[in-house]
Amino acid sequence: QNCRDIYQPSLRSNPEQLEMVLLYLIRTTTKQQWAELPDVSEGLENRLYESGKIATSSEQFLSIVKTKRYTMSRLRRILSYRFLDIQKANLESSPLYGRVLGMNQKGKELLSKIRTASTIPVSPDFPKLARQFPKQAALDSKATDLFYMTTPQIQKAGQDYLQKPIIQ
Repeated sequence: QNCRDIYQPSLRSNPEQLEMVLLYLIRTTTKQQWAELPDVSEGLENRLYESGKIATSSEQFLSIVKTKRYTMSRLRRILSYRFLDIQKANLESSPLYGRVLGMNQKGKELLSKIRTASTIPVSPDFPKLARQFPKQAALDSKATDLFYMTTPQIQKAGQDYLQKPIIQ
């Protein structure tokens, strides 16, 4: 049995549920806000801004912006950055911690070795990590809250603090 088997089918993600919010963000983002996102350079912010005015869906927006130079995967990353309000400055440092989401007995043994060899804290205890690294944890939590907004049964915010790691 693995984490996918354990993971509740009712929590499977459906990103289309965020379409209107995403389109709103696309249309209301200024050139300056686009320019502050990671992976945006060489005037791409102008193309993003202008395309946002005419697109009627996020997929149409991506299709308008896409070129050989600006690949779909890069553009999707940029949209994710915008959605989570991640700016270039957020990505200048390396991750401050490693977070364990689930493990089995072998994973427990490996975790012990990883903790001694790692240069950053590695833990399944998110609240503890959040106290030590509030900015990175806030971003983690925001991403999790966003994920739960795409599930058939929307969960309340703060699931990172409420759910324990899957341990077998």
